[in-house]
Amino acid sequence: MTKFNHYRFSFENQFFQYLKNQISLIKMITKLYEYEEKARQEYAEGKSIDSETLQEMGLCFRFFENDTTINTIRNLEEYLQSIPIHNNRKTCIEFMNEAISNDTDFELQIYFA
Repeated sequence: MTKFNHYRFSFENQFFQYLKNQISLIKMITKLYEYEEKARQEYAEGKSIDSETLQEMGLCFRFFENDTTINTIRNLEEYLQSIPIHNNRKTCIEFMNEAISNDTDFELQIYFA
């Protein structure tokens, strides 16, 4: 895994807009996938990597340093589409709120793998 924390603000901005009902889930997820495609291009630059392998790779993230779960954009989408009382959805929203706070214990970490 390669750190891609320069996408942190972009992810946090999308989280903020979604949580404040400024954008829909579909719009947020679409934007995150756009960032992932840019990251693929960035990662491949100057490397000899075949396109099939590159397409299998993507952005993943942890909500905070000691988070034991590595989340993908697809995971995030699945969690947020689940029913409101589902524990994964509740936890995901809680962690998204923490990620956009100023709490240094909850700094979103972005990777490409």
